[in-house]
Amino acid sequence: MDFVRAHLKKYPNAYIYHYNHYETTALKRLSCRYGVYEDQLDNLLRKKKFIDLYMVVRESIRTSEPGYSIKNLEVFYMDKRANTVATAADSIVVYNKWRETGEEKLLKEIADYNEIDCKSTYLLRNWLITLKPEDTSWFEGLGDNENPEEVKEEKKDWEKQYDEYKNKLENLYLENEEKNLMYLLEFHNREAKPQWWNIFDRQNKYESEIIEDVECLGGLKLIGEPQQDKRSLVYIYEYPEQETKLKKGSSIFNTETVEQVGSVIDIDEVKRHVKIKRGMAKKKLPQMLSVGPGGPIDSKLLRSAVYRFADKMIQSKDVNNCISDLLKRSIPKIKGKNPGDAIIISDNLQNEVIQVIINMDRSYLFIQGPPGTGKTYISSHIIVELMKQ
Repeated sequence: MDFVRAHLKKYPNAYIYHYNHYETTALKRLSCRYGVYEDQLDNLLRKKKFIDLYMVVRESIRTSEPGYSIKNLEVFYMDKRANTVATAADSIVVYNKWRETGEEKLLKEIADYNEIDCKSTYLLRNWLITLKPEDTSWFEGLGDNENPEEVKEEKKDWEKQYDEYKNKLENLYLENEEKNLMYLLEFHNREAKPQWWNIFDRQNKYESEIIEDVECLGGLKLIGEPQQDKRSLVYIYEYPEQETKLKKGSSIFNTETVEQVGSVIDIDEVKRHVKIKRGMAKKKLPQMLSVGPGGPIDSKLLRSAVYRFADKMIQSKDVNNCISDLLKRSIPKIKGKNPGDAIIISDNLQNEVIQVIINMDRSYLFIQGPPGTGKTYISSHIIVELMKQ
């Protein structure tokens, strides 16, 4: 990403060419996992700096090859590969061999394979340009030639707040476990990014791919005219056989336009009918439609709670409560028990757990176990007992 930043600074009109979604998927996964380059990647995605040549190939040409893998297409613009590592599957095998033997030559074979992949992508791009019909216009991007790394947008309020709190917490010299609080400050924003990325990625998918996506409902066809329900219209669509996680109450977006559609008020899986409610003031829904889940849930209250605890840490580093214990991974503090003692000592799990929770000293307790072991059942009795008190 540092190389990309430097390159775009020198060449603002440049684009990043890749084949299929693997590179962008890996960048998203790594940025979320390690909490680095998130804003830079977001900016590149918004500026549409990534050009997927697979999408270009799929949408524009037919070939005599059995598939659209870049290895299939190479017969048209480059010599046959002569390396030991010729496919992605080969690279995985060689990498596992390197882990077993530590032979440096194996890493070089993988590096050579990746280098040829990059050259192949470059040659593919040039070959596709030779196929471009003369009367077809060139891609114009977003009409913005500014380097996305150099655009200085004014920071939003939440960004200013995050910077302020992060600096204050860094100056407290927190213990290693307590430093997790800094990363939790904007956890909910980071958690929302992949959901938004998925929403925009679906814009480039075929209807058949949307149908295969269990988060969505694809290939909807309108049945009759929408019926009025107070200040809303109810649309009934039929859909082809498919599995979906959408359910009554789900907020949904149009997968093609990323516009909010409305909410699901009923799904009949036998008839394969879905009822969608939408405000009358909004434009009518189309005859054919594919829908997916809406944006992330509103996390303002949760985010505020994290910042409230950060306030306590800043005002007094020695905060002593269940949240600080959780951050420090401390052993639960229970009145009448020494740290490290067995928490449950009898066969009467339910009653003893309730008593243990009553005796907790501003601490926490995990109740865990596989499905069907009674976590929800025991928790319900705990809640009732605490409410009685």
